[in-house]
Amino acid sequence: LPPTLYRRHCGVRRATRCAPVAPLRMSTSRGSPPSDASRPDGPAIGPEVAGRPIAELGPGVDATAVARSLGEPARLAAVDATGLLASEAATRSPLARVARLAAGTLLAPVAQVNLLGPDSQVPVAAFVAPTLGAPGDGGAVDPLAWRTPVALAASLCQYVVATHAPLVVDDARDDPLGRAHPAVLAAGLVGYCAVPLRAPGGSGMPPGTGPVVGSVCVVDTVPRRWTPDDVALLEDLAAGAEAEVARRTVEHRLRALADAMPLVVWT
Repeated sequence: LPPTLYRRHCGVRRATRCAPVAPLRMSTSRGSPPSDASRPDGPAIGPEVAGRPIAELGPGVDATAVARSLGEPARLAAVDATGLLASEAATRSPLARVARLAAGTLLAPVAQVNLLGPDSQVPVAAFVAPTLGAPGDGGAVDPLAWRTPVALAASLCQYVVATHAPLVVDDARDDPLGRAHPAVLAAGLVGYCAVPLRAPGGSGMPPGTGPVVGSVCVVDTVPRRWTPDDVALLEDLAAGAEAEVARRTVEHRLRALADAMPLVVWT
């Protein structure tokens, strides 16, 4: 749907709620173990800031800790093991469906499935409403910005990866940390909701039990009142993305093994 219709639906949706629900303050992630602190790939940022709105992250987020979490060798190896960063966009259709469903379910004009590498955030799949940036509907917004890799300095999803927890922003323009963020100034981000995307765990482990390799997020160009239900829906969709990431990881590993095998010619 065009952003104008998304906004109309969003207004109806808010109006029909029995009572306003406070934005998510603490993580209720469906796939995370009880305590990330005990995990080898546990967050470099303590649980006191995990899952809280970005306005509350400012004093508690240490840039060095974020960089350390993003640069963990096991995490970067898991990102590389997916093979998605070097893949063709046409082969990522299952992830594109996740992005499209996220936008439609949460009535947002933009949705992304991102992987965060050593120095950039790469949208391996994205949905952008066709009329985003059209005259009369935020024409200053460049729709291509949401399909293009960005430096980590321009990424809000880096905090999702660093904390291993959802992040919600109702109105970035009123947020001390968000109002000067490149995504707000250059890409028109106002409302933002994101959840972690995990790689598969070890042998025999289900999808979504490994390191946090990226995020699934939705973005709106108008203020939103995100609720725990919204976050839970996005986490359910992220579970679908994690299953595809797990499949691609196995496929990439098998292809690498096949390429490494000596060529045998039968005569």
